[in-house]
Amino acid sequence: MNLTTNIEMNDFNKTQTRGGYRSLAAKTVYDNGRELNYSTVVSTDIISFIEEALQDIVQKSVTNGEDPHDITVNLPVTLSAGIKTSLSDKYQADTKVNSITFA
Repeated sequence: MNLTTNIEMNDFNKTQTRGGYRSLAAKTVYDNGRELNYSTVVSTDIISFIEEALQDIVQKSVTNGEDPHDITVNLPVTLSAGIKTSLSDKYQADTKVNSITFA
């Protein structure tokens, strides 16, 4: 099954009543229209969040007994070739992931 994951990142500036923060969200859409949402409001880095979102996809795939997925990840930032390779190699080693493409 093909999945498309859209990662969104928003940084919010400090105000008089609160400190600045970052929100990160991943919305995954399956071929059959099913959606999976994962988000956090913390000062985490984008690479760690991408990994958390991919881990969530794998975990849900195991829980639901799904076949392996081809995953396209749309990003708000540009990843280096090395990071793309590292993430792809790591998650493609899992039996629930056929391929990962970063766009």
